[in-house]
This record gives sequence, structure tokens and C-alpha cells, in this order.
Amino acid sequence: MAFRFDVSEEVEQVMAGLKRRDPRCYETVKKKMLEIASRDPTTIDFYKNLRHGLSDYKRVHVCGRLVLMFKVLKKENHIHFERLKHHDEAYGP
Repeated sequence: MAFRFDVSEEVEQVMAGLKRRDPRCYETVKKKMLEIASRDPTTIDFYKNLRHGLSDYKRVHVCGRLVLMFKVLKKENHIHFERLKHHDEAYGP
């Protein structure tokens, strides 16, 4: 059973920029989001959990340099894509 999902405003802005500057990466990120949302509650744990202050989030690398961070709410069957940033900036505040 697939998850429902939403995307933060920050991710939408980054995606809009990617669509203009790097259409191939834009499509890759879009496919990765759909792949994540198509998982079921047991296979969603395949993605790496973050630690410390970001322990509510999971992450996946996309296009080699970007990190997509998302929160999984299993009881609500929902995923919230929170951040899409360059690896060097992704884990900061």
C-alpha cells in the first residue's frame, strides 16, 4: 500500500530551480519521491534514519550531490518531504 505525501515549500522552490537549470536531475528527484511514496510500511525502513536532532527524518542521496530528507508518519500513512539541499548544507540548521 503506497503512502500519501506532501512537499514542503522549500523543496518546491528547489525543484523549480532544478527544473530550469538541470532538468535531468529534476526528473531523477521526482522519480525518487514517487519511489519512496510507493513503498509499504515495512520496506520504507530501507532508507537511512538520521540521528541526534534530526532523528525524526530519513534521507536519501539524489543526483550524487543532493540530499532529500523526509519524515514518515506510518500511522497516518503519510510522508512529508522536508528538505532538498546540497550535501554540504543538508545537515545544518
